[in-house]
Amino acid sequence: MNVTAVLHYSRFYRSHKGRLALGMTLSLLQSFLLLPVPILVGVAIDQSIPDGSTRSLVLLGTVIVLLTALSALVSVWASAVTSGVSTDAVAGLRSSSIERLMGMSRKAYSTSNPGSVHDQVVHESERVQDMASAVLDQFLPGTVLIIGLAAVLASLNLQIMFVTFAFAPVIYLASRLLGKWVVRRIDRYHGAFETFSRGVLGVLRSMDLIRIQGAEEIEVAEKQAIIEELSAASKSRDVSVTVYFVTQQALVAIVGSAVLIFGGVSVIRGNMTLGDLISFYAAFAMLRGPLSTLAQEAPTVIEGLQSLDRIYRLVETEERPYTGRRRIDLHGGVAMQNVSFGYADEYVVRDINLVLEPGTVVGIIGPNGAGKSTLVNLVLGFYRPDVGTVVADGEPYDNLDMSHLRHSMGVVPQQPLLRPGSVRSNIEYGGPPLQDEEINAALVVAGAQTFVADLADGIDTPVGEDGTFLSGGQRQRLAIARAIVHRPPLLVLDEPTNHLDRDSVGVVVKAIRNAVPEAAILLVSHRDEILRDVDMLLELKDGLIVSTTTADSAVPLER
Repeated sequence: MNVTAVLHYSRFYRSHKGRLALGMTLSLLQSFLLLPVPILVGVAIDQSIPDGSTRSLVLLGTVIVLLTALSALVSVWASAVTSGVSTDAVAGLRSSSIERLMGMSRKAYSTSNPGSVHDQVVHESERVQDMASAVLDQFLPGTVLIIGLAAVLASLNLQIMFVTFAFAPVIYLASRLLGKWVVRRIDRYHGAFETFSRGVLGVLRSMDLIRIQGAEEIEVAEKQAIIEELSAASKSRDVSVTVYFVTQQALVAIVGSAVLIFGGVSVIRGNMTLGDLISFYAAFAMLRGPLSTLAQEAPTVIEGLQSLDRIYRLVETEERPYTGRRRIDLHGGVAMQNVSFGYADEYVVRDINLVLEPGTVVGIIGPNGAGKSTLVNLVLGFYRPDVGTVVADGEPYDNLDMSHLRHSMGVVPQQPLLRPGSVRSNIEYGGPPLQDEEINAALVVAGAQTFVADLADGIDTPVGEDGTFLSGGQRQRLAIARAIVHRPPLLVLDEPTNHLDRDSVGVVVKAIRNAVPEAAILLVSHRDEILRDVDMLLELKDGLIVSTTTADSAVPLER
């Protein structure tokens, strides 16, 4: 283990020190209970049997059985404690990973690979749990038993004990070299698995496109190549693990042969009794168990530590554009003050001054690529300006808890976003449970009451993954209903009528304005029938506001 791995491992159990200490104590006790067994075997052979003392022999056998049984019971108790610790620690790690995902900036999650992130959160945490179980259930008691048995061996015959442990450097060196070899193959396997996971997610997300283009055979061929690489990487990993384990077993077997040879010579020369030799060999036989277990579980620990490191890199990466903690009751006033922002070296929007006030509607128009969506993302706090400041009710975004602030906003994105579940759960999402009357009122404003009433179970009808059971216009209307149901003080509507027919557009926008007349509304659209109802219209071009038209202006909208 390197220093980083040790720090990560100690942090992993930081909140479970008490139970971890109990588990370690029980593991120590489990191992100590077995240490007298080899000595008792020697006593039975050297004293009880030669003396013909059946009573003594039965007593020694009974003590050995009781010690073994008691060690087994303590082992079960220790396993129950350590298993709970490992499970709870992994649960905390998974929770931290999910919280981290919730705090990622829009840039981070929109540019990250879902397959890789999914593998980190799901599969890596499973490997960490396997590693934690191996360390606490196998490595810890095994190490204690090895140390204790080494002391027993030293008490029985110091010379043979030195012969035995003279092989330790060879075993360590083999473990070190083979361990690096195993790590490289584990890394290859993880990379191949992530590629496979990304490929499957890509197929699921592009199924309609694949079928429209008749590209099934192409996709199957591409994924087959990925599967073959994954299979090859899996075989390579499994073979390397087997080589590691078999090599360790072979080295231990060589040590056992050395013990038998040197011990036998000592008995022949009269330097030790046969009972001492059998006791020594019994202790060494007990030693082989934990040594083999450590060799077998070492790849699991190596793999788990790598996974733990990757998860902590995910958790510790700071991506959020704002880290403030202050919470305010938003009244709808949001302003941009000399804001400029770019994704690389070039600004996408420049010198933007924008004021949203309660009870007013500000519209934004502009060609594709003008920066409209970027401006919306800045209002929502998804991005932080490179220059300038965004404020809410006079308070800079830098000071605010953005999740709490966005909870006070109603947002309709360009592409309506729905979750698996019912109409009701989608409209309620992110807020408290609602009465049917509240949901129906929002559906009326969005012009969705008719089609929802015709659904099999009304507002309790499932909408499917991403709303696949609904048309584009129906999904758009539900997104509008969700945005206005809580009467938010700020509405951000980014092309909110993309999927609506021309006759419905003006009706819906007027209904939204009538439903929440006190709200500040930011409306981004290319539809004339929407933009003629705004109080102020801003035209955005090449990231700059090039014209402003107010409701009382006689200047017509220019295209």
